[in-house]
Amino acid sequence: MDGLANSSIRKWLGLPRCLSDVGLFGRNMLQLPLRSIGLGYKQERARMVLELRESTDNW
Repeated sequence: MDGLANSSIRKWLGLPRCLSDVGLFGRNMLQLPLRSIGLGYKQERARMVLELRESTDNW
């Protein structure tokens, strides 16, 4: 899924196909407010697990 999204983003921005993911998502001259789909999913999943673990509600 990441590969398909990344290639679509590169095509939409008119960037070369050889541009690496670091060039696309890293802090560089482009300064794009983008992040990897896989990374976003992992961050949200970890946030959810921590939120449930720290919750004081009874199930």
